[in-house]
Amino acid sequence: MILTHMKSYKSRHSKKRGLAKLDCYCENKVFNKLEYLSEIAKGMKNIESSFTKKLFKKYGIRIILFFLPFILGTIYPMLFIEGHEVMKICGSACSKHGDSGYASHKETNYKSPFSIDQLNIIEKLYPAFYCLFGIIVLSVIIYCAIKVMKYEKLKLGKR
Repeated sequence: MILTHMKSYKSRHSKKRGLAKLDCYCENKVFNKLEYLSEIAKGMKNIESSFTKKLFKKYGIRIILFFLPFILGTIYPMLFIEGHEVMKICGSACSKHGDSGYASHKETNYKSPFSIDQLNIIEKLYPAFYCLFGIIVLSVIIYCAIKVMKYEKLKLGKR
């Protein structure tokens, strides 16, 4: 059943328009990846450790890069937002970082390449990007989970 579904992709894809066409394209991509992983698992005779190693060798960097903005977004408030900061930051125009005798200020504060206004803009935009990225990640995970369930049903011969 899965093979006929995958072979009929071109005829289904050409008939659809707009978001339905995008969904059909993404579904085909997900199904091809699942089929590839299924073939790897069969070839390894379900040896769990070698399958996992091969999986992370092939997709590990992609997974890390996919979640990197989310991880950095979690670290950002700990480092820079007032009240939670690990590092105190001065703007690029800070006069206390010159050659004059503000050694204690230099030791406790980091001079940023950005001005105070730019740092304030970054601080205001951070939550929006963080939430937006969270929504995108959650949507991709839900979409892939739905397609995996559909793939398993088709593989078992159910429609």
